[in-house]
Amino acid sequence: MYNIISCQKENSFSRLKNILQQGGINAVNLPIVETKTIIVTRQEIEKFKNFKEHFDFLVFLSPQGVDSLFDNIKFYGVKLKLSGVRIISVGKKTTSSLSKYGILPDIENPYTTASELYKYLIENKIVDYKKIYFAVGNNFDSSVFGKFEKSICFYSFFYSNEKRKNFDIETIKFIKKNKIDAIVFASPSEIDGFMQLPFVKDNDNFLSKKDQFPIFTIGKTTAWAVKKYGFKEIIISTLPDFEILALEILKYWGLIDS
Repeated sequence: MYNIISCQKENSFSRLKNILQQGGINAVNLPIVETKTIIVTRQEIEKFKNFKEHFDFLVFLSPQGVDSLFDNIKFYGVKLKLSGVRIISVGKKTTSSLSKYGILPDIENPYTTASELYKYLIENKIVDYKKIYFAVGNNFDSSVFGKFEKSICFYSFFYSNEKRKNFDIETIKFIKKNKIDAIVFASPSEIDGFMQLPFVKDNDNFLSKKDQFPIFTIGKTTAWAVKKYGFKEIIISTLPDFEILALEILKYWGLIDS
């Protein structure tokens, strides 16, 4: 039986685990990052009473951005008014989160990464001379706004991704005891956090074998982050979806037909 470490959030791990187990793979989860809503100022949320007075576009780059914004809306008891504002979603999972609140985006990223979305918006002159608001997390790099030379960009942090300080002892024992055949990462912060764990960072035996097992990632951005740590074999999911990634892992070892 193959043993896989997953480092994703608990609420998405079950989707990966169930499919892998059916194919005979043992997957254990070691969540590296936890997401927490940031309660912004009332002044910031007041803008959402009539958002069109302030901005032309509202951009969501993750499901967490959607949920955390609505956590703030609920916290302050503000009535959201987005009429006349064009909503942009980075992908299908984010669109699904928007649908929970009765919102259908005007634009869904035709590609898979945020950088590809930016390129699409700029090259098609969709946001030229417009005011854009990004609802993002604390890892957002605002230097990207330099690409939007013909737009006016704003952003607020609605959630934070923080490295966990406590880990399940039994999971760590399992990882130390068993041969690990692959690792799954769903974000750059997961790989960064994983490589800083003492039992990884100080384990020369583990690090010396990092070119002997594959790393599976949910997308290109995560793959780029993994590559800088010297891993040689990196497999990127064809779509940023955990069910699809699970099937591709099974195909990798020939456990299901290609």
